[in-house]
Amino acid sequence: MKQMLSGNHGRTDKSVPTCCSSAPSSPLTCAFRKPSRRSPRRVVPVPRAQYQQIPKILFALGGCEYRINPSVWPWLTSRSAAEAIAFEVATWLDLYNVDGVDLDIKESLPEADQNMICFVQRLRSLKPNFLNGPPTLGYPAVTAEIAVINASWNPDGSSNDLADSMGLMVSAGTQSLNYVENYAHGAEQYEGFPITVNAPYPVVLAGCKDSASPTEIATLAGQIGIMVCFDSVQGGLQYGWDATESTESQLAYIDGLEASSC
Repeated sequence: MKQMLSGNHGRTDKSVPTCCSSAPSSPLTCAFRKPSRRSPRRVVPVPRAQYQQIPKILFALGGCEYRINPSVWPWLTSRSAAEAIAFEVATWLDLYNVDGVDLDIKESLPEADQNMICFVQRLRSLKPNFLNGPPTLGYPAVTAEIAVINASWNPDGSSNDLADSMGLMVSAGTQSLNYVENYAHGAEQYEGFPITVNAPYPVVLAGCKDSASPTEIATLAGQIGIMVCFDSVQGGLQYGWDATESTESQLAYIDGLEASSC
């Protein structure tokens, strides 16, 4: 399990900032491995009235386990299964006071692509304000994520009201900025390019290493929103470069978050 901190900074576009409601804020994502009938652990419900001023919380669906063993995900093998789990996930808004889900499917089975879209469509119809979005590689390669991105936006940049954002899974230095155009101008790339839409810049989050330097964090925050796996959860998978091990990184993220709320 990981925590992720994301934000939108430095853009003046009129579209709603990525992964946030109408109020300017930045989401904190608490990830667990997959949806099931069992309750996610280590989640303490917070009264909604007290929750408005803290970062947004999303549960990640997928992650490392899906990449290692994608066959364990029966909810992506048919439309009916995908829509059934959407009904279950929709209850999390009120049950756990979370704000959405991170669609972290790192590998795709052939039937997963359209069923992932069906899952998002059904979830959106049930809870229109429940946030969702796929992480994606710098160069698009995971077909389920590609399918959701192409279904969520159009070549003219308009939204189809499916995904709210995408995060670039490139965390070395500021290299994620090199891949933004793959999604912001996907429809203008070469023939056969996997992304066929132009997503607005505010919905593309640049990946950032947890313990990145203040200069790297400031550079990313000044250009586009940030997606960062901020810290490993005790008892879960340990990544070894958590931001909690670097005071200067923590302070730089705080500066970025404050800038995004201005």
